[in-house]
Amino acid sequence: MNDQKPMNTIAKAAIIILFGTIFIKLLTYVFRIIIARTGVENYGLISLGLAVYGVISVICIFGMDTGLYGLLSRTIQKEEEKAKEFIVSAVKISLALSLILSFLLFILSDWLALTYFHNENLKIIIQIIAISIPFGVFRSIIQTTLRSFQLVKLDTAIRIFENITKLIIVIILLYFGLGVIGIALSYTLSIFLSFLLALFFLEKRILSVWPRRNTSMINKDLLSYSWPLLLNNISTLIF
Repeated sequence: MNDQKPMNTIAKAAIIILFGTIFIKLLTYVFRIIIARTGVENYGLISLGLAVYGVISVICIFGMDTGLYGLLSRTIQKEEEKAKEFIVSAVKISLALSLILSFLLFILSDWLALTYFHNENLKIIIQIIAISIPFGVFRSIIQTTLRSFQLVKLDTAIRIFENITKLIIVIILLYFGLGVIGIALSYTLSIFLSFLLALFFLEKRILSVWPRRNTSMINKDLLSYSWPLLLNNISTLIF
């Protein structure tokens, strides 16, 4: 009986992930159809903007999505204080990196758009998407924490919520004639709203249960565990 319970938990989590992923793929497909109908140029601009977002986000997360999950899985039950250190350290590092890099991306957007992409229309897209980077990175750390606590339902709910809100927002903004700017805003706003939902889940299901203690130190174990994963993620993007 003791062996059966973990197996049931794993099976339920797998089913939730499967159906959640299918639904998200469907929403993504509908969203891409809507973007494509606005024109090839708009689709290209958004794709370039999201590529920039992806690269910066990978650097900001610093491999800590995978690293944090691995370390938390080992320490949640046995070393509660160390688990807290890992979470706080991940938030501090990723938030600091994301604030710095998103600011640099915002102020250098004109130079990037003209020098590398040779399209001045990309400037506003990069600026809008740059605003979402700290929220997206922080949300990723929260989602990793939720998965580590076996709260797969909440992680899936966040991803579904983001895609639904993105679809609703883009329909509304395109209706009012905002075009490619509306598409970029739908990404940023949906990331921000899903970040708020993730923050609510983190507070409600994890932080409210743990006693509050200040943790000022950055955990070196997390850094040493995560930076090779960052290099792996960067090499995946390049090759």
